[in-house]
Amino acid sequence: MDEKHLFKPQIMSTIIEMLPHTQTKDLESHMLNELRNMYMNRYDSKYGIVRKIRNIIKYTEGEIINDNYGTTQYHIMCNIEACKPIEGDEFIGTVSYKTKTFIKIVVGRYIEIIIMIGDNNYGYVLEDKDDILIMKYRGEEHIIQKGTKLKLKALKVNNVIPHTETTISIYGHILNVIKD
Repeated sequence: MDEKHLFKPQIMSTIIEMLPHTQTKDLESHMLNELRNMYMNRYDSKYGIVRKIRNIIKYTEGEIINDNYGTTQYHIMCNIEACKPIEGDEFIGTVSYKTKTFIKIVVGRYIEIIIMIGDNNYGYVLEDKDDILIMKYRGEEHIIQKGTKLKLKALKVNNVIPHTETTISIYGHILNVIKD
């Protein structure tokens, strides 16, 4: 999948806390703003990277928390667009840079895939000759450099990602080189 197809509509269920000054007739608007501040363009372990929070489907009556501030807690369900890759997913990405040991491929601004050079268990061989990376696959040779488009498969998705992170790191392998 490419960047256009990474994000899927989902329903998110979460809890938010609101201060008394937000308890007005615009409560839903305040809730949406709070959700956006908490989740937009950040990683959530259950939903992945959240790109959009569309609308609130429903919320419970507020439950006052005894914290001396008058904070009210709400359980909320809302429509979101999120991306949570899993092992086996296929991507189309662009080589961002390479070193002697690995290639970094980006899929949009949210996913980076690392391919190890010398890891030839997948039917291809990557050789670094004079700073030019050559991929030998099924009797063909392809030059891989910055800007080369590749089709990739996710082998291991990093699921230990801080909430503030905006990029998902994946260890993968090359399926093929895409020729323009």
